[in-house]
Amino acid sequence: MLSCDGTSPGLYRFCRSCVAPAPCRSCVGGWCTLAVILSLLSNAAPAPAALQGDPELLRQAALAMRSNRERLLTWQGTARSESYSALNDGVSAIATKSDASFAYDRVRDSKRWNLNNSREQNIAGPGAPPTHTKTTDIVNEMKKGGVFYYYSGGYIRDGKIENALVIDTPSRQGDDNLGYNSIDPTWYFTLEGRDLVEMLLFHQENANLKEMSPGTISRDGSRVILETRIGDATNRYQFDLAAGGNLTSFDAEDSGVAVHTELSYEQQHEVWVPKTFSTVRSRKVGGVKTLETSRKATFVSQSINEPLDASAFSLEALGVKIGDPVSDHRVGMSYRYGGGKEVERVSGLSTTPVSALVAEPAVKPRPVTDAPRAISAVEAPTDSPGGTTPGGLAKTTEGALHGGPWVRLAGAFLILVSLVAGIHLFRRRKPASR
Repeated sequence: MLSCDGTSPGLYRFCRSCVAPAPCRSCVGGWCTLAVILSLLSNAAPAPAALQGDPELLRQAALAMRSNRERLLTWQGTARSESYSALNDGVSAIATKSDASFAYDRVRDSKRWNLNNSREQNIAGPGAPPTHTKTTDIVNEMKKGGVFYYYSGGYIRDGKIENALVIDTPSRQGDDNLGYNSIDPTWYFTLEGRDLVEMLLFHQENANLKEMSPGTISRDGSRVILETRIGDATNRYQFDLAAGGNLTSFDAEDSGVAVHTELSYEQQHEVWVPKTFSTVRSRKVGGVKTLETSRKATFVSQSINEPLDASAFSLEALGVKIGDPVSDHRVGMSYRYGGGKEVERVSGLSTTPVSALVAEPAVKPRPVTDAPRAISAVEAPTDSPGGTTPGGLAKTTEGALHGGPWVRLAGAFLILVSLVAGIHLFRRRKPASR
C-alpha cells in the first residue's frame, strides 16, 4: 500500500490513518472529490418523464399505420372537395369546388391527380364596392420518379390564357403542402405533409426525457390519444387501432389560432384508406375571430391494389397536348410539347437537341390563391419553441434530447481528473510533514 508521507511515488496515495482525528491532506482531497462527483451524479439522475402514460401505445399505433401503408400497392378513384375562406368583414370570401380523379402506384413511385375547379370570390377593397367573380380552371399534378409535373390552364401568354406544363422538383413546389389544395391521395395519410409514423415513434422513444413537451398518453377503446402542451398551446391527436392505426382527429389551439381536423376511413382488400376529411381553422386577434378557413374532401369511388397500366402516369394522362408550352425549371428550358419520346428525353435531363421541341420564352404562371390576398397562412400551435412544421408540429433535435445526462457525466469525469491532478501537483510542491 502506498503511504501518504511522500516517500513512495504514485498519483493516487492512501493513508493507513484515514480514521485518525486529523486525516492527511490526500484523504481530505479524496473525500472532497467524492463529494463533488456524488453531487454531479445526483444532478444527472433522470427527471420525471414529461409525457405521462404508456409510450408503448404510441408504438402500437405507429406500427399499425406503417403496416397498413405497406399493404397499399396501387390506389385509384375519384374524389370531390370544397374549400372556403372568409374574413370577418362579412364580404371578403372565396369558395372553391373541385372534382378529381387520381392514381397511385407505390412500386413505380408515381402518383397523379386531375382537378376541375370552379371558384367564386368576393373581394372588398378600401373605399370601393366589393367585386364578385366566377372562374373555372384545371389543376393537374403528378409526381413520378422524383420529378414534379404541374399542368394548368391558369397561364398567360401573349395576353391569352392557355394550358401549360411546368416540370420541377417536389421540394421547390412546397411538397408538404401540395395535398391541401389538391387531391394527392397519400397526403391524407399525413398531418399536412408531416409523417405521423415518425412523429409517434419519436414521442415513444423520448417519452421519458424531461426535455420533451409535457403531455399525456392514454387509450379509449381502440383509440390511442396523445396530448402535448407548451404554454397556452395544446395539440391533441387521436389514432384508431381498429382503422389501421390512422389519425382520426387532430385539435390544436392557443390564444390566437384554433384547428379542428377529422378523418374517416373505409377498408378494402385489408387496407384502410381515407373516406372523408374535414378541417376548420380560425384565427383570433384580441379574442375576435378575423379569419376562418375550411376544407372538406370525400373519396367518392376507390379501387385498391388493382393493376395499373404505366400509361396512367403519362403526360397524356395528365392532360398535356402536343403544342402545349413547357417550362422545365430543372434545366432552365422552355419549349413546346412535341410528343412522348422527345419530352421523355428532356425530362431525363438529356441536353441532346430535339427538333420537335422549339425553344421559346419562359411561361409566366398566373398567381392563384384559395384565400384573400391580405391574409397570411394560418399555422397551428407548436409543441415547443424550437420552430414549426406544417400542422403545428415542433422541430426538435433528437440527439439534443439524449445528450443532457451524458454531458453532465462527462463534466464530472473532467472535474475528477482536474482535482486529482491538482492534488498531485500540490503535494509535489509542498510535501506533507512527517
